[in-house]
Amino acid sequence: MTFKKAVRTQVKLKIAITGPSGAGKTMSGLLIAQGMGKKIAVIDTENSSASLYADRFNFDTLCIYAPYTVQKYIDAMKAAEQAGYEVLVIDSLSHCWIGEGGLLAEKEALDARGGNSYTNWASISKKHELLKSAILNANINMICTIRSKQDYAQEKDERGKTVIKKVGLAPQQRDGLEFEFGVVFDLGMDHQASVSKDRTSIFDGTIFKPDQDTGKQLMTWLSSGEPITPAAQSTPKTAPETVAPPKQTPAATVEVPCDLCGTMVVLHHTKAGYYCPKKTAKGDGHLQFSLEKLPEFLARAKTLQQTTSDDLA
Repeated sequence: MTFKKAVRTQVKLKIAITGPSGAGKTMSGLLIAQGMGKKIAVIDTENSSASLYADRFNFDTLCIYAPYTVQKYIDAMKAAEQAGYEVLVIDSLSHCWIGEGGLLAEKEALDARGGNSYTNWASISKKHELLKSAILNANINMICTIRSKQDYAQEKDERGKTVIKKVGLAPQQRDGLEFEFGVVFDLGMDHQASVSKDRTSIFDGTIFKPDQDTGKQLMTWLSSGEPITPAAQSTPKTAPETVAPPKQTPAATVEVPCDLCGTMVVLHHTKAGYYCPKKTAKGDGHLQFSLEKLPEFLARAKTLQQTTSDDLA
């Protein structure tokens, strides 16, 4: 484990756009995506509403219908990544939390069966963590729209008259999800955006209307980082295959002289090797040679036998 100098790399951008209904989340997402790449995919959970902009934008779409399970989202993300799209827009990410068959609906079903309402969160939290992991680790630039709860506030217009305005509050997703994104745009009903989080520092403190240039700015910032080089894949070293020498057992009639005591003995085989069974002063046999030396000693025995045969002739 070693530390090294930190550098900003060209990691894939993960962007969130929050806002109440009618704030322009889908349009803003498509505009930003158009500035980020040419090959755009949209995961549509809004009853094909994104396709209403098909005459203005060039993109492919995949519709998800109820039940809005986490697995459906993950499968759709993987499909977009494998198809080689440059940018993926998820419109919207709220359905897998508050929609029919979403995580909150699963939690209600668990509570209805009984058990501890608090501990029933365990399986829900696990699925939500899988969703977050899929978003963060996807090798594709991603824009996720998230609905905000709606409320109404009284404000004064430029003439000093009191007017009622629709405002967006907390995003309709699990608390803290916005921390997982690099940039979070918060849209108002005037379609103007502010940023509640901006790791790029491009839009900090500004109020603007998202457009294609917004996406281009993000890609310019991203391309200024260091390219990501895939880690060298090391091939695991395998030990060279060893071939055991053929098992050769000397014939029972073959006798060889023991190297240690000189006695002519018939060799006996053990796991350790061949040994001379002649009793020594300690009362046991002694090791003569290992299996690897067997061919050598067999050759010596053959020579000895041949010499004896010649003498008899």
